[in-house]
Amino acid sequence: MGFNKLWLPEPEDLKQQLRDYGNVEFVKRWEKRYMKADAVCGPTESFDIIKQILDREYNYRNTGQLSIDFGEEL
Repeated sequence: MGFNKLWLPEPEDLKQQLRDYGNVEFVKRWEKRYMKADAVCGPTESFDIIKQILDREYNYRNTGQLSIDFGEEL
């Protein structure tokens, strides 16, 4: 059994991938890689971009909302 490291590209390269592949393909591509990783290495901004997009996709799949406002009272 090995230790799976995920090396993130620079933020500009990541943003270009998002433009090139579109949101759906980008999520498919990074979700698989991100879920398999034991460690994520690379620029913090790149990590934040991927995490934000995957969180938004997760929220959309589970609630139908693109984002959740925690500041509003229920």
